[in-house]
This record gives sequence, structure tokens and C-alpha cells, in this order.
Amino acid sequence: MSSLSLRLALAFAASTAVFGIAMPFWPIWYAQQGLGPAEIGWIAAAGTLARVVASPLIGALADRFGRPKLWLIGLLAVGAMATALYSVAQGFWAVLFVATLFSACLVPVGPLVDGIALAQPQLNYGRLRLWASASFAAAVLFSGVVAQAYSVDALLWVAVALVLLGIPAMAMLPATARPVARSFGGGFALLRDRRVLTLFLAAGLIQNSHAVMNGYASLHWQSLGISAQGISAIWTAGVTAEIALFFAAAWFTRFIGPARWMLIGGGVAILRWGLAAVATAPLALGALQTLHAFSFAATHLGTLALLQRFVPAERYGTAMGLYSALPLGLGAIVANGLSGLLFDRLGGQAFLAMAVLAGIGTLFVLPLLTAGRTAPAPTAVA
Repeated sequence: MSSLSLRLALAFAASTAVFGIAMPFWPIWYAQQGLGPAEIGWIAAAGTLARVVASPLIGALADRFGRPKLWLIGLLAVGAMATALYSVAQGFWAVLFVATLFSACLVPVGPLVDGIALAQPQLNYGRLRLWASASFAAAVLFSGVVAQAYSVDALLWVAVALVLLGIPAMAMLPATARPVARSFGGGFALLRDRRVLTLFLAAGLIQNSHAVMNGYASLHWQSLGISAQGISAIWTAGVTAEIALFFAAAWFTRFIGPARWMLIGGGVAILRWGLAAVATAPLALGALQTLHAFSFAATHLGTLALLQRFVPAERYGTAMGLYSALPLGLGAIVANGLSGLLFDRLGGQAFLAMAVLAGIGTLFVLPLLTAGRTAPAPTAVA
């Protein structure tokens, strides 16, 4: 691995480590504070609203003024303070505030790192992105051990440490090679492109079909009698499969175009959520989690490859910020709020609604099969 690849790999690892604690265990911590499923859903939705504002704004600033690694360092520094505030937050409104600040600081980190990686056409994106998944998996496993041996409260300080460790990783990033945008913004021009809008709709629906999984799977599995370490192992099975796909993606891309990656991702998501509604055995749940390689990773690879085809290089930061804010932000607000209400009433059967969501998203992929072929070929992602 070259020096540049190593530095980007460390940045990707730093961008996701804290979410290996937050995603599986924040809902359990919220429940221990006396919050119900609907309140947890609205907390998740409020955090997502913060990303809607922060991600495109910071992406556009990085495109216009350059030096995105300075933005990354600042985001992580404030994000560490936000994470520490969880230790003193009591009640719905206090937790809501902290979760919103946490998301506003730490969610935009990933899109900024993606934008830096896309500006390095000589590197293989999948081989770099897998380190984000590996970091997430390691954090999930470690957090399960800590929660089992001590408590979920102890994970708050582990999370603070992980965010702080990301600062030196970001400081080692290179200056970006992509052109600097001549003006601030440019997002409206991107959104006037019908191909980009269709891509955002397709990706948003498929990726947001993970809402019940991300917000309530741990609570559902806990209700089935599965231990904290068992929950960690199930989550890790999915991330391990995701890493394998990212590693092999460059080889498969010779035969599978970006829109077909998304088509596969959407189809597998339908199957995954349909089976998740009825599965109860830990081994079956672990096997289903391996489908995350397709429902998430294949969809993600296809989305970024198509964005790279549709968007000029000087707008990568803006494009990634808009992708994070609109399909993964506004879309997630609706999906998270809806998933909380559904889980409160239906429990594990709420996964069936996610299968429907993935199915609608898969239909929006179909016009991209033609659009992706007529656009210029991508460089970094494939």
C-alpha cells in the first residue's frame, strides 16, 4: 500500500469508528434513559436533519475554499465535545440536542473523505472504503465486549476516544488534487440534472430501507434474548461481508456496471427485509446480515460511480454533501420517524415495510441503466 493509500485508509477508518458504537448501542442507551421507540425515532430524525444542513454546506465550503482536511479536523474536535455531552444529558430534549450536535459534526466527515478519495483517480476506491467498514466492525465487536463487561454508559467514553484518535489521521491527509470551484454552492445546478435526481431517489429509497435495521434491530434482537456480544457478532457478520465486497469490487466491476450494482443492491434488500421480519434464530440473523454486502455496499458503489460520471470534479464535495443531505438526510428523517412508529406497533414485522421501500427504489434504478452507459466512464470508483 502506497503512502497516499495508507493515509486515506486511516482517514476512512477514522470517519466511521464512532458509528460502530452509536449505531448498535445508542438506541439501547436511549431506552435505558427511559425513552420509548417513537422518541428514539424522532431523536434519530433530528440528528439526520442536522446532516441535511451541515453536509452540503461543509461540502460546498470545501469545494470553494479547498483544504478539506482542516474542516475535518475541526469537525472531529467539536464532535468529541458533543459525544462527551451525552454523559450529562438527561431527558428527551437534552438527548435530542446532543444527538443533533453529534450528527452535525460527525456525519459530514464521511462525505468529505469520500470527496478527497474521488479526487485520486489512480487509487481503487473500494480498497480504500473497506477500511471504513473494517473500523466500524472492530468498533462494534469491541463495544459489545465493553457493554457486556461494564455497561452501555462506559461506551460513551470509548466513543469520545475514537473521535479524538481521528484527528491525527485527518491531519495526515494530502491536499486535494481536484480543481477548486470558482463560486460557492453549485448544488442547484446539480439538482437540475435529471440523472442526478433519479440517482438520488433510487439510492435514497434503497439505503433508507435500512431504517428499521439501523434504529431498532438491536432492540428487536435483545427482545429475542440475544446478549450484547451476540448482537455485536450479528452486526459484525454484515460488515465483514461488506468488506469482502469492497475488496473484490474492482474485479466484479469489469462485468457489472454501476447501475447494475444498484439493481442488485435493491433486489437483495427486498429479500433481506422480507426474511428479517420472520427470522429469530441467531445463526439465521447472522446469515441475513451478510446480505448487507449487497443492500448497502453494492448500492453505495453504484451510486458513487454514477455520481462520478454525472458530476464535474470541482463539485465532488458539493455532490457528496447533497447525497448525504437529501437522500440520506431528508429521506432518512421520514424513514426514521416512520420506522419508530412502525416498530412501536409491529415489532419485527416492521421490516416488511422496508422491503416495500426497497422495491420502489429498485424501480427508479431502471432508467439509470441507460443513463449510466451514455455518461463518461468513472476513474476512481471502478
